[in-house]
Amino acid sequence: MLLFKKEKKKDILQGRTMRYLTNNNIVVCTEVHLSNVLNGKMPCSKLLAKNIVDCVQDGKIEDYFVEV
Repeated sequence: MLLFKKEKKKDILQGRTMRYLTNNNIVVCTEVHLSNVLNGKMPCSKLLAKNIVDCVQDGKIEDYFVEV
C-alpha cells in the first residue's frame, strides 16, 4: 500500500477538480476515494497510484507516494 504525499496534490490536480478527474475516467475510482488518497488519509494500491501519477507528464510513483 502506498500513501500520497499531501504537498504534491497541486501537481496532480493541475487546476482541475477531483470530480473532473473521476468523471472523465482520467483516474478510475470514486471522487470520495480520490479525495481521501490525495489528502493523505487513506493508502492506495500500486495500480491506483500509477493511475494517479499518469496525470502528470514524466511522473514517477516514488516522487508522489511513500510505501506504508
